[in-house]
Amino acid sequence: MIKTLAEVLSSRNLPTLRADVTLIPAAGVTKLLPLASMLLGHDIEIGALLDGDEPARREGKKLVDKLLAGQDRRCLFIGNFIDGFTAAEIEDIFPEEFYLAAVKVAYPEVKLAFNKEEKELNGVVNKLTAFFGRKGSEKFEKWRVAAVLRNWILEKPDTVPTSVYETMSIIFKAANAVFE
Repeated sequence: MIKTLAEVLSSRNLPTLRADVTLIPAAGVTKLLPLASMLLGHDIEIGALLDGDEPARREGKKLVDKLLAGQDRRCLFIGNFIDGFTAAEIEDIFPEEFYLAAVKVAYPEVKLAFNKEEKELNGVVNKLTAFFGRKGSEKFEKWRVAAVLRNWILEKPDTVPTSVYETMSIIFKAANAVFE
């Protein structure tokens, strides 16, 4: 989804990720340190864009402490770009209603109805994880929704809220700055 957003921002003449900067998915924060170590071993400069939740912040700190020699500016957290929600994940760049519309496409058989406790949770992924857990039918998988969002971004970029593009543009500018 990040690459897709970068392409759309470029086509809209908005600040985007530099062509010589690549954000590689780490397949979860637990894989981050080994991946970063391997890339550094091949003399590839790295920076990390991580979710702002506690596991990502913990792994980001390990990355900085062990591999980036205190260059904490090379470790960016999505939560630092979402007002009032430092634990934000990449999914939280989308307004909740828009993201939930994509969930309904990805899970057409599921009738979304959050209970009071779920509504009070911060972050759309946390709400959905709790909801799917309560329903017990299947596990919520972010990749299914990401595929829907990617298609919408590519096929109907004007339907994507402007705030998504603005937030990603700010994130990309910060990621670009890591390598200046």
